[in-house]
Amino acid sequence: MKKWVAKSCDVNVVNMLVKETTINPLCASVITARGVTSKDTAVNFIQPCEIESPLSMVDMSKAIDVLNHHIDIGSKICIFGDYDCDGITSTAMLKTYLEFLGANVFTYIPERSEGYGMNINAIDKINEQGANLIITVDNGISAHNEAEYIYSLGMQLIVTDHHQPSETLPRAEAIVNPHRKDCPSKFKNLCGAGVVFKLIMALEGNDYNSVLEQFGDLVAIATIGDVVEISGENRKLVHDGLQYIKDSDRIGILALSEVANIDLETIDSTKVAFGIVPRINASGRFGSPKTALALLTSEDESDALKLAQQLCDLNNQRKSTEDKIMQEIALQIESNPKILNERVLIFSGNNFHHGVIGIVASRICEKYDKPCFVISNEEESSSRGSARGIGSFSIFKCLEYCSSVLERFGGHQGAGGFSLKTENLQEFTKLILQYADDTFNIMPRTSFNIDKVISPNEITLENIKGLSILEPFGEGNKEPTFAIMHCKLLEVLPLANNTSVKFKVQYQGKYLDILCFRKSSEEIFLRKNSMCDFLVKLSINFFKGRESITIMAIDYRMSGVNQAKFFSALDIYERFSLGKDISKTCYEKITPSYDDLKLVYSYIARLKITDTETLFLTINKDSMNYCKLRLCVDIFYELGLLKFDVTNQAVTIVSVDNKVDLNGSSILRRLKDYGE
Repeated sequence: MKKWVAKSCDVNVVNMLVKETTINPLCASVITARGVTSKDTAVNFIQPCEIESPLSMVDMSKAIDVLNHHIDIGSKICIFGDYDCDGITSTAMLKTYLEFLGANVFTYIPERSEGYGMNINAIDKINEQGANLIITVDNGISAHNEAEYIYSLGMQLIVTDHHQPSETLPRAEAIVNPHRKDCPSKFKNLCGAGVVFKLIMALEGNDYNSVLEQFGDLVAIATIGDVVEISGENRKLVHDGLQYIKDSDRIGILALSEVANIDLETIDSTKVAFGIVPRINASGRFGSPKTALALLTSEDESDALKLAQQLCDLNNQRKSTEDKIMQEIALQIESNPKILNERVLIFSGNNFHHGVIGIVASRICEKYDKPCFVISNEEESSSRGSARGIGSFSIFKCLEYCSSVLERFGGHQGAGGFSLKTENLQEFTKLILQYADDTFNIMPRTSFNIDKVISPNEITLENIKGLSILEPFGEGNKEPTFAIMHCKLLEVLPLANNTSVKFKVQYQGKYLDILCFRKSSEEIFLRKNSMCDFLVKLSINFFKGRESITIMAIDYRMSGVNQAKFFSALDIYERFSLGKDISKTCYEKITPSYDDLKLVYSYIARLKITDTETLFLTINKDSMNYCKLRLCVDIFYELGLLKFDVTNQAVTIVSVDNKVDLNGSSILRRLKDYGE
C-alpha cells in the first residue's frame, strides 16, 4: 500500500482563475492544489521561464576559451560521453556542433562493461589516437585519478557534468557543473545534455533560438530521460524541444519513430519517456552505445532505419532479461521471506546483466515501497550494482556512508551506481542497513499526491484537454492525479492476454471503465461489489478520427483505510520481525488472542485467496490492527495452515488432516514471552 496525500484547494482562488483567465475549472483546481494563489503565480506556473545566460556558470568562459583555442590550432579533440540516454545525446549534440565549427573531433563512449565514467584504459586509447584535449559530457566530476593521468600524458581536460561533486574537484582547464558550490548560476538541475546545450549556447554568443533549432529535440529527450525535475529551465527546454521533435527533420529520430510506431504529431513527455528513451538506453544496456550515437548523428535514411531496428530489437531483449532477473529475485524472496521486512532491500546474483539492474531496482522499489540495491557478481572477485531510493532516503549519501568498502560510486538523491570487491558484500550490506537505522527513525515511504477528488461530471473531453497547458509533465511537474473515491466495483476484466485489466465501476450513479496496465486478473484481490478507491490519470485517446477518454489506474485499494494507523502498524510488524525492540504496550496491541486467530482464519477461508491488505480492510475491526493481522498470517504459515505468496502478499488456506495446536507456534510463544 502506498500513501495517498490529498492536497487542499482554495475554492476562491479557483473561481478567480476561471473568471480572470482562460483556465478551465479542473485545471484551475489542479494548479491551486499545487500552490498557485494568484493570477500572476498561475501565469508563472504555466509559462516556462527564460534561460539564464550560460556565462553565469562558473568556468564557462574558461571552457569556451580553451575549446576555441584548440579548434583554431587544429588540435584533435575527444568528446568523452556516457552510455545512457543523457550521455549519448550529449555526445551527439557536441560532436555535431564541433564538426560544424570545423573542429577535428572524435568521440569515446565507454561500453557498459567498462563501467561508468573515465577509466585509464580508455584514456590510453584516446591518447593513442592523438588527442590533445578531452572534454567530458555527463561525467568526469569524480575522475580525480584519471584527470591526473590525462595531464601526465600531455593532454588537457575540460569537464562538463551535472552529478554531485565531492569536496575536491579533479584537475582540469575548466569544470562546468551547476552543482559546484562556487557556481553562481540560479538553476542547478540541468541534466548532462542541458549543460552541453548551454555550452553550445555560449559558443554561439548566447543565441538560444539558434541552438534550440539545432538541438532542441535532443536536449528535450535527454532531460526527460534523465528524470531531472521538469521545472525552471528544464521546463523551458522540454516545452520548446518537444515542438522540434514533432516537426523533426533529424533522420535518426524519424527512423526511430517509424520503426517503433511512435506518432510524432502527438508526441509528449510521456511518449518520449516510454517510447524513445528506452530504445536509446537499450544500446548502452545490451549492445553498444555507438549504435544510438550513430543513429542520432546519421545522415543516411537507409542506415538510420537499420540502426533504429537494432535499437528496438535490443529493447525487446532488455525487457526479457529484466523479467528473468525479477523471477530470480522472486525465488530469493520465496526462500527467505524475511528479506522483505528489512528497511532496505538488497539483492545480489551471479552475472545479473548490468544493463538492467537499475531498472530492476526501480521495479522492486516501486513494488515493495523500499529503497533497493541490486548487485551483480560478475567475476570471482568483482561486483557492481545499482540502487534506487525513496523520498528523503538519499542513495548518494548512503553510498558515501558505505564508501570504505566501495571501489567506485556515484549518483544523486534518488539513484546511484557502485562497484566493490565481492568479498566486501556482507560488510556493504551491513553498512547500508546501518545507514538506514542511523538516519531514519521511521523510513520514508512513497506518496501519491492527489490533485483533486474528481466527480464523474468533471471527467469530460473539454476538461481533460484543458490540462494540456500544464505540460510538459515529468519529475517535479507530475501528470495530474485524481482520486475516484468510494465507487462500487462491478467487474474485473482481463485484457491483452491477461497482461492488463479493466475495472468496471459505478461511481456516483455513473458507469466508468478504468484501465490498469501490467496487472493480471489473478493479481487483483479487490472483491466484486466491494467499495473501492482509485488513483487515476486522465487522457484523450485518438482512434480513427474519434476522441475518447482514457482513465488509467496508478493505484487502487478498498475504501476505508486509516493510513496513519496502517503504516504505524506495518512499521511495528517489521521491527518485531527483525528482532528489534518495541514497547510492552505495543506487544499488548499486536499479540493475537484465540478469537483473533479464529476470525482471521475464517475470513481467509471465506475469501479463498486474497492479499494481506485486502484481508485487513475486509475484516475492518478496531481490534484488528495490521501488525496483528500479519502476525496471525505468519503463525498460520508457520504451522502449515496456509500458503503465503510473499511476493504478492497472497494467502490461501491449506487443507490439513490433523488438528493443529496453535501453541506450537514459535511466533506466538515469542509474543507472549515478550508481552509478559
